[in-house]
This record gives sequence, structure tokens and C-alpha cells, in this order.
Amino acid sequence: MEVEDQTGPLIQVYVIVAWAAIVLVAVVSGLIYRRIAVADLVYETEGRSVALVQQFISTSWPELRALAREAPELSADELREHREAEEAGRALLTLAEAPAVLKVRLYGALGLIVASTEISEIGRHTSDAVVLEMAAGRWWSQGRPGAESRLERIETFQTQDETLRNVDLVITHVMIRRDPVTPDRTGEAVLAIYQEVGAAMSRIRTTQFLAMGSLIVAATLVGGVIRLRRRRTGQ
Repeated sequence: MEVEDQTGPLIQVYVIVAWAAIVLVAVVSGLIYRRIAVADLVYETEGRSVALVQQFISTSWPELRALAREAPELSADELREHREAEEAGRALLTLAEAPAVLKVRLYGALGLIVASTEISEIGRHTSDAVVLEMAAGRWWSQGRPGAESRLERIETFQTQDETLRNVDLVITHVMIRRDPVTPDRTGEAVLAIYQEVGAAMSRIRTTQFLAMGSLIVAATLVGGVIRLRRRRTGQ
């Protein structure tokens, strides 16, 4: 009895399995690269925001502390007309002059927006859990650092000058401690800085897809060459 040669079909199966494995490796590698690159980007951006907050605390916060304390008892109009409102606006606008900074907010107790580079936001409350925990003084008690940052892609974002579409932002919240010198870690206010990172995210996406695509294309070409040689040899 003649045994049929199964070499050809087996080679084809091996090629398909190998191609699928390489595609899987390419996708996983791309996702890992993106995760690491985004984490590095957020870390670097947070460092710049923390430096801006330290500048704010040393130069402007002593004069604005009273405004933050009195804010919960004031209406939005009263906040805008407060004797220190103009100084608060100037201080935040100075921070917003830093490269890539699109917006700055100062939160007081209960997540109240005490001051903002977007004047219409003043007097509103936020439901952001991070801001509420920092403002309530619960952030440090959970062993977390005094700053929290996250990357967000926002479809519509309003700045003091214009409305932006599909913008990539790193939003950093930094807790302003009641006494930064003593061990007292009670939060007194929260400063939020919104930094635009669209160019960096574009580079990350491009690198990710180029790396993934090159592996997939290489695997496809190798599989095609093997299949072509099989046809020529009649296997």
C-alpha cells in the first residue's frame, strides 16, 4: 500500500501556525511598547506639572489661601468678584504660559472650582474622585503620592481662547498641603494642570504601528516565499 506524502500539507500548516504566532507576538509587543511609552510620557509630564505647582505654592498660594478657605460660602458671582479673584486669575494664567499647558484649575473644599483659566468654570463642583479625596484629606491616608496623573483623549476641550477637538491631555492633580513643612498631610486645596501631549502620542502611535506592521509584513513575505518554493518544487 502506497503511503501518501504529507510533507506539503504539514509545511503549509507549520507556515500558517508560525505566521499566526509572529502576528500575535507583534500585537503583544506593540501593546507592551505603548504601555511603557505612555507611562514614561505621563511620568515626565507629571514632573513638569509638579514643578509648576511648587512655583505656585512658593509665589502665589500664601495670598490665595484665604480665597480657597472662604470659597465654599460664596456664590459663583461672589467668587469672581472676590478681592483676591484677580490675583488668582493672574497666578493661574502665569502657569498656563508654560509650554503645552492648556488649562489650570484651583479646587477648594468639596471639589469646588475656586479659580480657573476658564472663567466660566468658577463656582462649579467636580465629581472627580481624585479631587474629592485630595480635597477631603483622604489621599495621603491611603499611602498614595501627593500627585496623580492620567492620560485622556477628549473629544471637545474648552480653553480660555478656543475649543479644541480630539486632544490628548495629561491631567495632573497635585494636593496642596495645609503645612508642607510638618508631617501634617491634610490637604487644603488641589491644583489641576492640563498639558497637551498630542505630538508625543502621535509619535507613540506611529512607532507602535510601524513596529507591529514590519513584523507582520516580514512574516507574510517569508510565508509567501516558502509557499512559492513549494509550488516550484511540486510539494
